[in-house]
Amino acid sequence: MLQRKWCIAKNGTSDDLLQSNVDYACANGADCGPIQVDQACYYPNTNFNHASFAMNSYFHTVGAVPANCDFNNSGRVVFFDPSYHDCIYPSS
Repeated sequence: MLQRKWCIAKNGTSDDLLQSNVDYACANGADCGPIQVDQACYYPNTNFNHASFAMNSYFHTVGAVPANCDFNNSGRVVFFDPSYHDCIYPSS
């Protein structure tokens, strides 16, 4: 059985790079609806959380291989589910 994996932002990544990751992921196939105002993954309203969700969505849309989670060395593949409350992160 394959181990499930997710792509999230690295701690300490600058807000500018996190926003750039959101913009890139959302423009290139990620489902960014859940991070829109009042949607399941909007809160907490931080660049880190929004970027992590968008990066993970992109990662699973284009192929869940480590290279698709790089984001200028600001992403990391993890093997724990970052989902919270009603915010569900897709996994492989």
